[in-house]
Amino acid sequence: MEYAGNGSTNISGNLSVSFGSNVHIFDNTVFVGLKVYDEPELIIGDNTYFGPRVRFMVGKKITVGDFCLINSRIITDNSGHPVDDVMMRLTAGGGSPIKESIRPVSIGNFCFLPMETVVYPWVTIGDVVVARVGTHIN
Repeated sequence: MEYAGNGSTNISGNLSVSFGSNVHIFDNTVFVGLKVYDEPELIIGDNTYFGPRVRFMVGKKITVGDFCLINSRIITDNSGHPVDDVMMRLTAGGGSPIKESIRPVSIGNFCFLPMETVVYPWVTIGDVVVARVGTHIN
């Protein structure tokens, strides 16, 4: 893994991250393991580049293939905190999604996800995919 830039990269939570060879990470990239499953997992293939301010929110598992260029705003395998129960959101840990809302995300090889792209739960992106700027993939 090679770090490029002058900001910081943050890995938080009990997240298991597997970096392939020749992975480049730019400024202010965040990898978050949520407290839903015991050991959420992020797998990143070889020769992959992450632009600035990419956010991974991992509840269970997200996989990124080889030779990808990722500059997405957020890639998540969960729907976020429950919106229908206000009191739950106000309690400790209440911002966590429920297990039933977590679905795996898989990004194939040779993919380009440019600025402001958002990848939602239960998405499988095949090989050689180029998304438009600002695309919401769900």
